[in-house]
Amino acid sequence: MHPSSHIFGNTKLGSHCVLMTGAVVGDDLSGRTVIGCNNIIGHHAVVGIKCQDMKYKLGDECFLDIGDNNEIREFTSIHRSSKSCDRTVIGDNNLIMGSCHIAHDCKIGNNNIFANSSLLAGHVIVEDYVHTGGPTVVHQFCHIGSFSFIGGGSVVSQDVPKYMMVSGDRAELRGLNFEGLRRCGFQVTEVLD
Repeated sequence: MHPSSHIFGNTKLGSHCVLMTGAVVGDDLSGRTVIGCNNIIGHHAVVGIKCQDMKYKLGDECFLDIGDNNEIREFTSIHRSSKSCDRTVIGDNNLIMGSCHIAHDCKIGNNNIFANSSLLAGHVIVEDYVHTGGPTVVHQFCHIGSFSFIGGGSVVSQDVPKYMMVSGDRAELRGLNFEGLRRCGFQVTEVLD
């Protein structure tokens, strides 16, 4: 724990986690925040605090579960769930760059890269190996499929299918994410099938 970092409430931190200066983890709310091993919480990041959802009722349990080997950069905010029957979940090996926001009840898979100022509204599902350009805005309840790419400055208001690239003020399909698939080891023959 670096100077001026804080842990509040029912919070469990795994081994080898680093809280940079000013990081705040957990909140004095019912429920809990669980963070796995080898995570870095950046300067002035706020992780596991009360959601910004009008459905939340003071006293309700709310939850955040974060896996292992995530890098959560400076000024990022990640909120707990809005109700006790749900939870905000972040998997393993994600890079969440500076000033990102992950709202209540989001489900984030593994090996994703969110560029600076990527904003996910409540109840968004992001599968695995997704990349966003920054800043990107994703509307609540959208589902972002594995191996997809969201171009910088995009506003996503619909689901994004697996393997696709989308971009635009109201994001539109632009084709297959060939470069992302290549980087993840897909062979040309697999992509063309």
